[in-house]
Amino acid sequence: MKKTVLLLLIFLPLLLNSRDLKIGISGLSTIHAGNNNYHITTTIILDKNLNQILDEKTVKIPIERYIFKGSISENIVKEDDFLYSQFSLDLDNSGSFGTAFPVTYRRGRLYINNRPFSPYLSKRTFENFSIFENAFLIQKITKKGIPLVLYEENIHARTITVGAGSKKYPLTIENFDNPSLQIIVAAPVENIRKNPPFRIEGKKNFITFTNEKLFEEQADSWAALVWTIIPLRKNGKLQKKITVTSTIRDIKPPFMVIASINLAVSGETRLRSRNKIFRVISKSIH
Repeated sequence: MKKTVLLLLIFLPLLLNSRDLKIGISGLSTIHAGNNNYHITTTIILDKNLNQILDEKTVKIPIERYIFKGSISENIVKEDDFLYSQFSLDLDNSGSFGTAFPVTYRRGRLYINNRPFSPYLSKRTFENFSIFENAFLIQKITKKGIPLVLYEENIHARTITVGAGSKKYPLTIENFDNPSLQIIVAAPVENIRKNPPFRIEGKKNFITFTNEKLFEEQADSWAALVWTIIPLRKNGKLQKKITVTSTIRDIKPPFMVIASINLAVSGETRLRSRNKIFRVISKSIH
């Protein structure tokens, strides 16, 4: 897997530069459309020659119910109040929340319960893309534990970012068209036990809750992420410039819209373009 990532980093820039390929989101805007509805317009630049290096039909993306970001204290991770999120998580799938697992760092690598954990989001980057390594997509704290996605870890700050499911909404991996546009609508919420009221109309919606600090006023509360995936091929072909329109229903400011492109150039990696973010603070801002 490491060899594949290394080859990707060596040869993909040569492929892109030799063909002068341009990939990215050139525009993202949101406008109030009456009541509590908003229209989103996303403009994507995808060179048609990209077809020549996309050898995968699909790109893998995890579907998690929760994303936790928090601190590791006293060299343990506890199920109760997991990462000080005020949320308990049955990490070992035992049916209770009373276990604590030791955390160590060896030669710059994170170990939880003596099991090595590597971040799904690679520390490597390419141009304006983040690299995700599929070999580290699913990891577990115990052999029978629940699936986890370790997105990031900071050894010096002793923080980690982890994706997980629930009994009702288990973590899954889905295959989406390669390449695809990902639209995320994020807004603060008080209750993470039920789905938020807002939605992206006309698309299959996925719902994730996170305690990551996305809003200044979020404090120790949570935000809901309602997101969808939109294929970027039309009749099996890629166009040079694509404009995608979407509608958010039943939402009130503040909220933000996040857009990115996901693509796969090998079965072992996923590339995600740099996020384009549009913040809506009040109805008069668009």
